[in-house]
Amino acid sequence: MGQFLGFSRQHSSTVALVQIFILYDNDGVGVLIYSPPPLDEVWLSEPERRERRHELEKQCNIQRRHRDREIEEIHRRLKKSRDSTPPPQSNNNRFNDAGSIKKGNIKKVLNCNAYGWGSSVKQEATIQMMIDHDIGICTLQETWIKGDWEKIIRGYLVIHHNYSERDSSWSMGGREKRGVAIILSPLFIKAYDKAGRPQPTTIGNHLDCIGRFISIHLKFPKVDDYGKCIKGFLKLYIASIYHPVDEGVDFDNFLDRITPILSNVNNTGRDNFMLLGHDINAGVGTRSTDIENKFENVIGPHGINSRNQKGLSALNFLQSLNLKIANTFFIHPSYTTWTHNVHHTHHMLDIWTTNTLSRIHDCKVFDLNGILNSDHSAVIAKIHLNTIKHSGTDQIDAGVTDRKEIKENDEKFREFNSKIREATNENSCYTDFHSAILEAGASTAIKPKDVRRGWFEMSREILQPLVQRKNKLCTRLRRVPAAIKELFKETLNDLKKQVKEAVEEAKAKWSAVMATAINAMNVQPKEAWKKFRAVEDGVTGHHTKPRTMRMRKSDGTLANNNKDNMHIFSNHLNRVYNHQRAGDRDAAQLIA
Repeated sequence: MGQFLGFSRQHSSTVALVQIFILYDNDGVGVLIYSPPPLDEVWLSEPERRERRHELEKQCNIQRRHRDREIEEIHRRLKKSRDSTPPPQSNNNRFNDAGSIKKGNIKKVLNCNAYGWGSSVKQEATIQMMIDHDIGICTLQETWIKGDWEKIIRGYLVIHHNYSERDSSWSMGGREKRGVAIILSPLFIKAYDKAGRPQPTTIGNHLDCIGRFISIHLKFPKVDDYGKCIKGFLKLYIASIYHPVDEGVDFDNFLDRITPILSNVNNTGRDNFMLLGHDINAGVGTRSTDIENKFENVIGPHGINSRNQKGLSALNFLQSLNLKIANTFFIHPSYTTWTHNVHHTHHMLDIWTTNTLSRIHDCKVFDLNGILNSDHSAVIAKIHLNTIKHSGTDQIDAGVTDRKEIKENDEKFREFNSKIREATNENSCYTDFHSAILEAGASTAIKPKDVRRGWFEMSREILQPLVQRKNKLCTRLRRVPAAIKELFKETLNDLKKQVKEAVEEAKAKWSAVMATAINAMNVQPKEAWKKFRAVEDGVTGHHTKPRTMRMRKSDGTLANNNKDNMHIFSNHLNRVYNHQRAGDRDAAQLIA
């Protein structure tokens, strides 16, 4: 469609100026997206001008609604691509063999059979999935891409291994079979650089093993749960392993080839954390399948209760390396990663194995939602990278010396002096005498440390039952039918109101106790000043945080550990005690 704009001034009166418009009739749902603009106002009468403004405004509204629908569709697709699995369950569903887990630096790792990864669309979708779900490492099997190579895709490093020469016996529909890869996020790339970027370990000199195994070493600085650096490094060993499908010699030979490699890594020390992603192509079963409990240290009580000869060989292989199948130590609704397309039987072929379960926080099946168009489901694990500190046996706090009791109680006073005489003599130095006083006081009279009680502790008998009733009702509310949910909500609102009123009363009671103690300043000034400080800190003053000394370095940054603090103090004290200033020794005689 065109609009006549007059004749050209640069040419002649026979050359017309025409503005061309493209008309899209509708957007597929019967809504007009675009229409040509009306004529310019110079060609229109007053009623036509009003109609023109009305049409322009209508056209803008139509385009705005169309943009809104496009934005909604984009959000819908992004939401669909995110993890649709249920939220992680609490530690109560953990099998006890996995050990205790502390709060700290939790990272996600994913293992998946890609079923062909040569398409750039699949590669981009994989990286986007890692970004959306904050996945640090992804191990892939069956990439069907040939060659050993590395490349960066949107800041993520892909390390790939497969045979380089194409062979017809290994091809499938023009695509290369086998192929394994490891994808690292930027954080794990730094750990790879920290390890010196060693060459990936592969098995390239055996035809039956080429394209089935790749592994790398990463190195993380040791950090505790408070973010404080500890001496040494955590070494993370990552591998992607694609086991042969055929049962027999190939399967056993492959296990024999990789056993020495993994055995050498497993013997390098306790700080070496092994994490291996497998497409194991075998049925390993569960602990209940093992009547003799031969593999109780390898496999947990959960999973798919089906085991074949290849699964038995795989379990013997894992047991020889002291590796555990992480999938089977966590309770989840499903463990199926592949379903037979003819018999429709369920199998757990994709697994994570590790040499220590204390660093595995969770391991479960991850629905890809068609992102990779694979016939396998992925397996995602949450790993704990912070250093777990073993503090040894718990000790009971002995309290503090009750000096007032020793002073006012004659029997305690005599006992205290008797212990000092026994521990000292006329040749004892001041240091020994001071230590004897402390030991005699601690063994004579002890009182508990003065712990500041907050408002909740003062009214625990009232608040605790109310809070527990409210929490139980919230839990039940998630499971009740929708028809009676409103009735439960009314009860929950009443409980919330009761809790709120009880909290206000508890805080008022705490304030009254503090005010009473402060009012007795002339009788017990020391106790009154303690209460005054408590009121000054507020109702959350009994909350304490660990204080870590961090001296400032010369470059302005703060120290991360005790070694840095000692270095700063060393430089300072060296300047203080070795500072020599020139002066006249005879000047001291002139001082009156």
